[in-house]
Amino acid sequence: MCGIAGLWFQSEIKEEVLSKYGYLMGDALLNRGPDGEGFWSDVNNGIIFSHRRLSIRDLTSNGSQPMRSHDNNLIMIFNGEIYNFEDLKNELNFNNWRSYSDTEVLLFAIQKWGIQKALKKCYGMFALAIWDIKLKKLTIARDRFGEKPLYWGHIKINNIKESIFAFTSDLKALWSIPEIRKEIEYSAFSDYLKYGYVNAPKSIHKNIFQLLPGHFIEIKSNDGFYSKNQPEPICWWDLNEVTNRCHSYQNLDEGIYLLEETLSKVIKQQQIADVPTASFLSGGIDSSLITAMLQKQNSKRIKTFNISFPDHGNGEEIFNEGPYAKKIANHLGTDHTEIPLSYSEIQSVIPKLPFIYSEPFSDSSQIATYLICQGIKSSGIKVALGGDGADELFGGYNRHVFGPLIYKKFKKVNPYITKAMSNILKALPLNKNSLNQEKIRKLSNALRKSRNINEIYDVILSSYSSNNRISKHHEDMSSYLIDIEKINAPTDFEKFMIADTISYLPNDILVKLDRASMYCGLEARSPYLDERVAKIAWSLDISAKINTQNKKPIRKWALKKILYNHIPKEYFDRPKSGFSLPIASWLRGPLKEWAQDLLCSNLLDKQEFLCSSIVKKIWQSHLDGNSGNTELIWTILMWQSWIINQENINSNQN
Repeated sequence: MCGIAGLWFQSEIKEEVLSKYGYLMGDALLNRGPDGEGFWSDVNNGIIFSHRRLSIRDLTSNGSQPMRSHDNNLIMIFNGEIYNFEDLKNELNFNNWRSYSDTEVLLFAIQKWGIQKALKKCYGMFALAIWDIKLKKLTIARDRFGEKPLYWGHIKINNIKESIFAFTSDLKALWSIPEIRKEIEYSAFSDYLKYGYVNAPKSIHKNIFQLLPGHFIEIKSNDGFYSKNQPEPICWWDLNEVTNRCHSYQNLDEGIYLLEETLSKVIKQQQIADVPTASFLSGGIDSSLITAMLQKQNSKRIKTFNISFPDHGNGEEIFNEGPYAKKIANHLGTDHTEIPLSYSEIQSVIPKLPFIYSEPFSDSSQIATYLICQGIKSSGIKVALGGDGADELFGGYNRHVFGPLIYKKFKKVNPYITKAMSNILKALPLNKNSLNQEKIRKLSNALRKSRNINEIYDVILSSYSSNNRISKHHEDMSSYLIDIEKINAPTDFEKFMIADTISYLPNDILVKLDRASMYCGLEARSPYLDERVAKIAWSLDISAKINTQNKKPIRKWALKKILYNHIPKEYFDRPKSGFSLPIASWLRGPLKEWAQDLLCSNLLDKQEFLCSSIVKKIWQSHLDGNSGNTELIWTILMWQSWIINQENINSNQN
């Protein structure tokens, strides 16, 4: 696991210039790769690769990067893991390996089979860049689900006339170059305000893009890529090809058996590392199943971690699965550690968030995710397996059930009736610090949009859906995150799940996990996001994911069927909760002064991004007891923290 970055100039560049930029970008990626650094440059072609290493496989210098292929023609930098590299080794039938690393196996596979065939044979998470010396060709590629980030585009550097092609794991690498001036992409800013994250392929940096999951780009020196026409990303893995297999298993018992066997094989491969490995254990279905199967495969007690909240009290409503995790760990016999999160620890991490997430990001569970990653790494662990991806594949979110049901039940109901029902919901008396206020607001908005399935999905994902224009840059609030109606799936339940897999998963969940873990120098692995598991998940009938036999829908039914073979059912006889911090009450209490400083009207007017008068009304409404806009306020606060941090960087560079 590592950080990568590179620049490709139009013409020959002096060695000292390339080295200067290479070292700057490498230093900016230090957190992603604290164990070593590497550079490669070609002065004649004006190209440099910069790499930071987090050593997981083959800890010797033989696994260092940039790595040259056996025929000396390819130079590669790689961020990620190829879990089936031993199988690929056998298939490649080569005996003169120089290392024990998966990087060398991947590079040899690309040398022998070409980029598309090699990537399709690989099961793993990755972002990579390859320079072909003979063809003078640059290739960059990203994994299937978007577990590893990869940005690309053109930048301008002062005193250099031509534009420069750039790529990186993290925008901080580009912003480390003093001569680059950051420019905000306003459509990405609008996305962020609406959803709390930037929706790929956009990035917050103008003319820099996120490479979509399952895509690669190839550019030759004579392609004229420096023109205004951007290179066209090529899809090497299409989720539609997987989801088109929906319901191909008619025998559910057979399908679930195969799912368990495949998941077990994937976990066995993903625990391979030359460093200590552990498991995230939240106490929920997803991580508990991973932990149970991982412990079954090991004779020694595996290490598990979860977070606890000893300060919980003061009448605040909070979701905390820590006690359940401890009970499950005791049943499985793991070596379990609870990481206590105090108010002071949680609040102290908030100023770090703009550094951890180099793009604006406001999923508030980012705080707990970072702190558990920090706790695991401080315990001497460098690899941890978790349950991310299970919700998207097996129907784990409330919206996977209620979104389609609202559409089905109310799409033909008179809009005046649904509007009245929406108003009744909003008028329900709730505790001012209740976590349910936000859910009620979204359910109410979904009822208002019940005649359009796209709008239902959109308002459920949105931080807000009012007509008030918070941004001064006229964001288009009518655009959809994704077109649900065009998704090819047998049921609306699965359409919502696929939409989340395409958008919410890579842009929110995996961003949260990757940035938090890599900031701590911890590699987080997600067995559910192995293509072999995903194929079986999508081949199962919808009843294996969202089972509606007993009127009350049972989400993730197949996973529960497998889990109950390992852990007693009564351990999970409770509603899905997760971990959620009492942000609403904190913003009226210990975080109030910090928030008011960021929301100062004079500051907002000076920055010219947000309408101070509207922000002031929303903030005052929250202080008066309305928690229905907590998510929006947190989104605004995270933007303010982020943009002030960028302004400070610019000031220091100038």
